Amino acid sequence: MNGARRRVFTCGILIALIIPMWAELPGPPQLKIPRIGGSKDESPVTTSLKDADTEVSMLDRFSPREFLPMDALFYRPGHGFRLFPGVFAAELQSYCLHAGVFGPTRGDGYLYAPLMGPQAGPIHSILKNSVRRPEIPQDLIQTLIWAILARADPENLEEEERQAAGKLLSRQELSALSRAAQPPLTQDALGQLYGRLPAAVRELLEVENALREKFAGGPVSYEELEEIAVKTGDHAPGPGSREVPAGRWSYDRGGFFIRFFPSSYSQTRVEVSVPRPCALSRDAQGRPARLDDQFGHVIEYSYGSASLQVPGDSGVTCFALEEVRFASSRTPGAPEESVVWQNVGWVLVGVPNGKGRLGADIPGFTAAWTRYKEASQQAAEIDRLLRAVAPSKQPPGDVPLRDLVDLQELRRVLSGVRGDNTDEALFLLDTAWQDAFVRAVHDVSRAQRQATGDGEYTPIPALIHFSGAQQAGPFVTPLRSLLTPPWIAQSGGGSAGSPQAGGVPFDPAGIVGTPADTSTQRLAQSARPQRPPLSEEEEAIKEGLKRAFGVDDDHIQVSERGGLEQFAVILGSGNRPLPSMDATQQAIGAGNVAEGSLEAGDTLLVGSVQQVGDETQVVTRTVDVETGTVEAAGRGSADGTDAGATAQAAQDALKDAGITLGPPVSFKMAPMPHLPRSDGPRHRRMHCGTMRTTPSTPMLSTPLRRPGIRNDPYVHGWARMSTAAINHDPGQSRSSAANDRRSERSPYRPR
Repeated sequence: MNGARRRVFTCGILIALIIPMWAELPGPPQLKIPRIGGSKDESPVTTSLKDADTEVSMLDRFSPREFLPMDALFYRPGHGFRLFPGVFAAELQSYCLHAGVFGPTRGDGYLYAPLMGPQAGPIHSILKNSVRRPEIPQDLIQTLIWAILARADPENLEEEERQAAGKLLSRQELSALSRAAQPPLTQDALGQLYGRLPAAVRELLEVENALREKFAGGPVSYEELEEIAVKTGDHAPGPGSREVPAGRWSYDRGGFFIRFFPSSYSQTRVEVSVPRPCALSRDAQGRPARLDDQFGHVIEYSYGSASLQVPGDSGVTCFALEEVRFASSRTPGAPEESVVWQNVGWVLVGVPNGKGRLGADIPGFTAAWTRYKEASQQAAEIDRLLRAVAPSKQPPGDVPLRDLVDLQELRRVLSGVRGDNTDEALFLLDTAWQDAFVRAVHDVSRAQRQATGDGEYTPIPALIHFSGAQQAGPFVTPLRSLLTPPWIAQSGGGSAGSPQAGGVPFDPAGIVGTPADTSTQRLAQSARPQRPPLSEEEEAIKEGLKRAFGVDDDHIQVSERGGLEQFAVILGSGNRPLPSMDATQQAIGAGNVAEGSLEAGDTLLVGSVQQVGDETQVVTRTVDVETGTVEAAGRGSADGTDAGATAQAAQDALKDAGITLGPPVSFKMAPMPHLPRSDGPRHRRMHCGTMRTTPSTPMLSTPLRRPGIRNDPYVHGWARMSTAAINHDPGQSRSSAANDRRSERSPYRPR
């Protein structure tokens, strides 16, 4: 036995010595041919419809009428936006991510999926870094993405394209792309492949090779590349397509919901819903009795005496509803408004198992069998969605499903009611369903980790930040400012820039709008807003708003949404308007903003302007960025449609809301000692310099950064108007009064 062991040991040593030597022997030359349609790791981007597995059909009727401007919030590359409870929207720049197929058309269904694949990293870097490089046009960014998809060598790009790549990608990423590059294939090589590839794969191979030839062949126009990469015209759905309506919501594992409305491959409207915490309480019989969002919006249910136990399904009972009461207050301190709906029918309570049997016509319970079947199908769909989002070896069970199924039933009952405030009540039910789903995912995931002992459970970001009265435990973290670059010193636990540094993170650069039709473009998303130039009428409206608010172009964002001119202004301490995120991103991208010099935003001033006939109407509200609640709201109107009329109407709206704005905080020029320009590499270390302080604007003595210049003679910056700024202490946190959570506020309403 010992001799046999020695022989095995000796053979093992010989094999270990021979294999490396064998691997170093030269082999026959191989033709370097891109592999398409094979294993998942062969395409530069592998995101497909199979990865879009979190669609939420239960929210197909959730269509908010008003949105908060997501592009008014601060975006930090690599960290994204920080969202608070509410519904957000933005028209963003998007990019073709699937060369050789058809561009999107209005009405196409798109779903959420993560950006995946061997070259997802460089593409993500391009998308996130483009926000601070507004000087790089969108078509140049799209050209770089097509070059990556075609496996073109960055060294073969034109000078302008190489310069853009150098600004958006690291040297390591550029080197990796060069190593992964493929030369254009000859017609002989293509011919060798055609005999063993499906027709669809051959077509994509031709497109990729045609793009690679264009990049390697000298100067080429964007229109030539677009003609190859984007098909136009009518077409049949591709293989593996799904039926998905336009505007279907998907769930993001960060704890929010998202949907896409592309108008072309270069522009997509992205909508995001972050649910606020809601509490559903039940009576002694387990029936829903009260739904409360803890900010003054309440739905109460009263039941009659009639009930029906479903034969074959002991967990489900039908109850007659006597009345439904909805109460709300529009702003803090406003009187409560309530409405009562009677004779609204009946509700099914419990999680159906699909085995129940009901007659077609039961007195007092109209269409009971149809309702039961639909509820069974919805329960099965919710179960599937929970399994997709929170994989578990065990089924979710009835406990996580119970609130979700019952809330769907309550919405079904109220959707047939016509009367005052029904839209607001339905909005509350939809928000409550979203919050219940996030909590169900949390419960299922935590239970799975506890059952298997498979590592420590990391809670969903939305539950970390937006905890209600019913949520307790170590995951509760107070919200902090969301309109502030994350390096600002903030009070409370968690370091600046950490996931707990305020709000739920959302980075469009890491997601893909995935079409339900596989013959249509996948769309890479970015955080760069798509804003067309303002018309003369829109410029007049903007000029009027600037007069009313006492600001300039750097402080206000104006854009057209839904036929209205909507505006947003960030307010800091003392209701002082701060520079807009567009202006701030541009200044940061140019290296003209010192870390620690930016004031935190407390409030978002939003509103809309509508001109009807010869009258201008302005609606405005202030939204607290810690809770997503409306602090004040007002309306104003004036005769005329010129800038003066807009200014008057806006001033009246501010007065009606009781809002008084302070003087704006503006970018300032600070002379600096001039040092000679360095001839060193493009990326340099940060050098320090002291800013001069003017009597009106205390500035910070902080490090400055600007690529290519050791110390810039001028620096733009806007200082935090706080004790920390005056004392030149960027680490000092804001006063406790500025960070106190406000109480008894009414949440943002879709009204």
